Amino acid sequence: DLPAHDQFVLREIGLGTVCDLRGVAEREQRPTQLAGVRLLHLPIEPAIVARLQGAYAEGQTLTTDFAHEAMVQSYRNLILRWSPVLREMFQVLLATEHPLAFHCTAGKDRTGLVAALILSALEVPRATILQDYLLSQQYWREPPRAVPGISAEVLQVVNGVDAAFLSAAFDVIDTAYGGMAPYLQVQLGLGAAEYNALRRRYLES
Repeated sequence: DLPAHDQFVLREIGLGTVCDLRGVAEREQRPTQLAGVRLLHLPIEPAIVARLQGAYAEGQTLTTDFAHEAMVQSYRNLILRWSPVLREMFQVLLATEHPLAFHCTAGKDRTGLVAALILSALEVPRATILQDYLLSQQYWREPPRAVPGISAEVLQVVNGVDAAFLSAAFDVIDTAYGGMAPYLQVQLGLGAAEYNALRRRYLES
């Protein structure tokens, strides 16, 4: 939905690649309209709203606590299920010389995790990464919407960010894969050469 002036700004900074993390239906509903860039689809299918609607259909009372736990589990699943796509994202980072953007629909969950992993690979402290992630509480608001069977209070949980969400992903990395370094190496393909290339490209001395 960017107006012409904003698209011009992106062209001026040399944006060359956009990695779209949205699922198939999300892209079909709102296709990207951005000329002059390479568009890569790296789909991570959304699950949280479908899970809540499924629970509601089965007679589950959808409380804010239920939604919070569902969000925590969704972040765990981003690591347990979608690491092959995350690996592709890092391959694109290593192969791209020009400015690159990556996004999902809300820009906080799938996008937030990818940002957290990139910063982790660049050895940014975890506390700083978490602080960066939580800035969405201050700077981003979900446009009002209604979802059948889901109250506004439950949607507020789903549409927000919480330290427990990203921490759940980190916990899976630590417990299931032995920590961030082994996870990045084995699951995301960052050996010594890739580490060095990533840091040369994205850090300033």
